[in-house]
Amino acid sequence: MAMVSEEAIRRRSHEIWIEEGRPEGRDLEHWLEAEAELEREQQKRDLRTTAFHRLIYRVEERQRSVPPRPRISAPPQIRVAQRVSRDSRPAAA
Repeated sequence: MAMVSEEAIRRRSHEIWIEEGRPEGRDLEHWLEAEAELEREQQKRDLRTTAFHRLIYRVEERQRSVPPRPRISAPPQIRVAQRVSRDSRPAAA
């Protein structure tokens, strides 16, 4: 069960009391509603945090298992053939 501070429950139950028009005699209902609401929110945060940590762990495991790629010293150079114009013909022998 998620732990929610008493102060947070007190604040939220007061907000609920105001939202409902400040009715008398429903303080316990407001308290329990606030407590349940805040605990659900805390559980959602805990689940997201756990899922995030699992994801990070998987990524780190994958990085450890993949061997590093060999470094290429220099990229291969592409040579372009030199153009020969039609006017330049070899000399007759």
